[in-house]
Amino acid sequence: MKKRYEIILLDILWLSAMVLSASFWFDIRFGFNIFYREHWHYLIIQQLTPGSILPSFYISLLLFIIVAIFGLYLISRPRLRKIDFSSYESPGNKILPEVIAPESINSIVSDSNYSPLTPAPALPRPPRIISPLQQITNPLPPASINTASVSVDTNNQDNKIKELFETAGYVIKEPPKINGLKLSLWAIGMDETLYIGLADSHGGEITAAEGGDSKWQNQDTKFTSPVWTLSQTVEKIRTLFNETLDNEIQINIKTFVVMNNAKIINRDSLEKIWQAFDVLVFDSTDTLADFMNNNKNREIGPDEQEDLAAYSDYIDTVANYFNKT
Repeated sequence: MKKRYEIILLDILWLSAMVLSASFWFDIRFGFNIFYREHWHYLIIQQLTPGSILPSFYISLLLFIIVAIFGLYLISRPRLRKIDFSSYESPGNKILPEVIAPESINSIVSDSNYSPLTPAPALPRPPRIISPLQQITNPLPPASINTASVSVDTNNQDNKIKELFETAGYVIKEPPKINGLKLSLWAIGMDETLYIGLADSHGGEITAAEGGDSKWQNQDTKFTSPVWTLSQTVEKIRTLFNETLDNEIQINIKTFVVMNNAKIINRDSLEKIWQAFDVLVFDSTDTLADFMNNNKNREIGPDEQEDLAAYSDYIDTVANYFNKT
């Protein structure tokens, strides 16, 4: 709707400019005031006498009308978003500004079983969308994600999460697998919204920790922080968006982690850290359901079908790209 108002205002501005230009031209060239009714009456009378009106008058009038209509067309023509399936290109090696990783933070308790994985190789560049790739000023290098500690027995949680989002009006997509991590939710909504969710089957009382080796602990075991795991995965997705999207298009990524009826006993001390990661943490699917009741997808407008279809195709392309790498 905002774009429609902008187009209407631009049309009014263009017509005003053309009318003022025509008024100046006809007054200087022919002594004819287009805002004066008696001049138009005089013109009608003179048309009854062949040859009494200069041909250049009609030519000037016609040119102003054509230019005005053509300008309105350029302003109001629809601009559809299309995916350009270009050939893959291998990105050059780029150096990041120093990024603080959990491994660089001194851990209070060292885990003797912890051993980082070998960094993944550089990924090929995916198909471009809408415009040539913009230059990335802060690309992130491939980071290894320890998925061994992330629980995979989450089928019931995954199904419940998808059901909640479908009820809230979002379009459910098949979640991609990124660096061995299978996401639990991959859903799109209006205004270029993308929800990315990860379910974790650990429950009970949990002591969470971010930094160091990012280990959480319940009464049974220690496991890698799902917040840290998801945030690293989302950084890869953000980098891909920055490489393949036009500058004016911003995808609103919303991420969350759902535990299995857990109680995070030190949640208050970690909320700000999770906010910095831009990840919401829910103790169960019930708390997620309360959140979704207040964050439903808005209804699609009649002139937004094509934009949503193009956005949906692009998200499918991104998922297929990650599944193949």
